[in-house]
Amino acid sequence: KRTPSACYFDHLPIYVPFKDAKKPSDMKELPPHHWIPEHSKAKLRTLRKNAKWLYENTDYAIFGMSGAGIFEMAIYLLGFENFFLSLKRNKGVIERAVELLLEHNKGELRKYLDAVGDYVQVVGIGGEDLGGQTGPFIDPKNWRELFKPSIKELVDMIKSRGCYVMIHSCGSIKPFIQDFIDIGIDVWNPVQISAKDMDPRELKKEFGDEITFWGGGCDTQHVLPFAPPEKVKEHVKELVEIFKPGGGFVFNQVHNVQPQTPPENIVAMFEAVNEARKY
Repeated sequence: KRTPSACYFDHLPIYVPFKDAKKPSDMKELPPHHWIPEHSKAKLRTLRKNAKWLYENTDYAIFGMSGAGIFEMAIYLLGFENFFLSLKRNKGVIERAVELLLEHNKGELRKYLDAVGDYVQVVGIGGEDLGGQTGPFIDPKNWRELFKPSIKELVDMIKSRGCYVMIHSCGSIKPFIQDFIDIGIDVWNPVQISAKDMDPRELKKEFGDEITFWGGGCDTQHVLPFAPPEKVKEHVKELVEIFKPGGGFVFNQVHNVQPQTPPENIVAMFEAVNEARKY
């Protein structure tokens, strides 16, 4: 749920259906719940109508978000404690959670693509936050074994409709970027440059020829809320100059603008982009 400020999400562990699951057979089917996205017929009709109008009446690139990913949803199903203990004790529990989520997500993605696939150019996969401020949440070897194949299936479904694929993955996740590229992901968001090992120059140098950065344009943790406007402009211009050579950069600040951010700093951010965007 959202807090009254509408700036953060509270993930409350009120309903964790598989928190006591000790073996795969304890998870027979995916339970219905509001945080597992489902597309109703009415919603799909509205999405198709809106996407068609944008396609026919604007020159915008149209982005669509089909629903949740796999990694975070598996944590919500099992709970943090059971999830991370199962990584050590019984990977079969996680494999079953992934199996259930993949089956559900493929069905919802198929409906979504049937509705809007002729009109959108980029489709996003969300709920794959693989890192925190100081490093990955999961050993990359475990992610490659347990989650990478399922994400590739979703990527392949999207690409079969001629769309580019964006993945949303926060935090210090440098060890996973080459994996994203290997399975066909075209765009990565939000590029959390404020996290450990996420130096923008290194990211651009190592991966800039193979993946588009959608984000990383302004640090919303330390700079945008607190620096004076002139420092915000310097910061943004520097980052644009780092990311823009050769293309492959969609400007966006790193995730949500924080509630205490002065309006003049937001104006300064966009002024800086407009001044630095030209080649």
